[in-house]
Amino acid sequence: MEKRKLTVLAVDDFKGALESLRLYLSKIPRWEIEFLPFTEPEAGMAELARRDVDVTFLDYMLGTTSGLDVLKTIRESGDDRPIIILTGEGSESVAAEVMREGASDYLSKATLSSKTLERAVSDALEKYRLQQEIKRQRREIEAAGRELAEKVKQLEKSEKRQKQIFESSAMGMMLINTRREVVEINSAALSILKRTGEEVIGHICHEVFCPVERGSCPIFDKGETANSSEEIIINSLGEEVPVFKSVTQIEAEDETLLLETFVDITERKNLESQLIHSEKMASIGQLAAGVAHEINNPTGFVASNLNTLGEYTADVSAVLKECGRLLSLCGGLDGSAGEIAEKASKLWQECDVDYILGDLGNLVKESIEGTDRIKKIVADLKDFSRTDKHEVEEIDINEAIDKTLNVAWNEIKYKAEVVKEYGDLPCITCLAGQIDQAILNILVNAAQAMKEKGTITIKTYEKDENVCVEIS
Repeated sequence: MEKRKLTVLAVDDFKGALESLRLYLSKIPRWEIEFLPFTEPEAGMAELARRDVDVTFLDYMLGTTSGLDVLKTIRESGDDRPIIILTGEGSESVAAEVMREGASDYLSKATLSSKTLERAVSDALEKYRLQQEIKRQRREIEAAGRELAEKVKQLEKSEKRQKQIFESSAMGMMLINTRREVVEINSAALSILKRTGEEVIGHICHEVFCPVERGSCPIFDKGETANSSEEIIINSLGEEVPVFKSVTQIEAEDETLLLETFVDITERKNLESQLIHSEKMASIGQLAAGVAHEINNPTGFVASNLNTLGEYTADVSAVLKECGRLLSLCGGLDGSAGEIAEKASKLWQECDVDYILGDLGNLVKESIEGTDRIKKIVADLKDFSRTDKHEVEEIDINEAIDKTLNVAWNEIKYKAEVVKEYGDLPCITCLAGQIDQAILNILVNAAQAMKEKGTITIKTYEKDENVCVEIS
């Protein structure tokens, strides 16, 4: 059996006692002892500080000092290795005192033997081992406690941070448990719902706002783990609020929760409506421009032909007038010439050729004026419907109003009489398309607001270097 190596340090002012101790220890068969004897306490303490000593023996009486004082000094230095006190005369009070100061054991020199020393050293070593194990476990427990405390601290910080993020988010957020109860909700969500926390927390989600009825929840009832969609929720005033909603299933410490986030998309919906309206207006503008172009071509042909017809009419009228005079002169002739002249005169009277000749020029003139009117309306429509009028330009505001009136006249003429009081104005620099649109909106709204036929007065004037338009 391999012997255990032990280093034993002993301090006693009597060399004979040190030799006896060495002899007893050497007779213990299971140990191989390295014995370090000292008669001076200071030398022994210095060696103890330098060496890896397993057990130290101190004599209770060391000349001018005592083993108890040396024991106190060693323990105060933080050294907790086994120390056994030896004394020539034992007493219970001395034993209690040295044990209280941290001695591993207390032996009377009168009872020393290899057997008592083996027992005392074994007990001291085992006690020291147990103490070290306890200290190790305590250190591990303390380290684990510190680690746990740090984790708790970090968790608290994380939870606080998450709470701050949850609460300060501009997006509506809420947590819902598997019983469909709202367990937490932030301020943004309450603002959208126009409710207080007491009105929501603890209540069934679909009873408070959720448009999905029980049995149709995409997460709880249909087995989805996430869902995103545009929905309509109902606030406390009964108003429908369009939202984009996202629902995600999350696993908390001891339960499954739904994290539901949503944002109010009312403004986006309004912008989409405006965009659709703008696109429709642009399409109508393009269509109107195309129609105006198609109308303009045949109108040009008609106008050109009417002008030519007007010239022909003047020539034919002149010829017919001379023919009428000729018929008057031939009315008294005999024979077939007189007969023809008489029939022609009668036909002249029946057809009222004199009236036709007088009215023919007016008809052509009015037709030309009508085509000019068509051309002007078409030109105004093309100008008004241009989709590229986004540049700044100089315009005459009075002309702009007249063009807009031409475009909107069919909407206005049956509902209102338009009175124009235009001032003498300078040209203004502006976005002409937007000015046209603004005037059109005001005129059409004014006409549509009239239950009976009324009057729309348009007044323009200059004031303080500004051009003013009043529509009343």
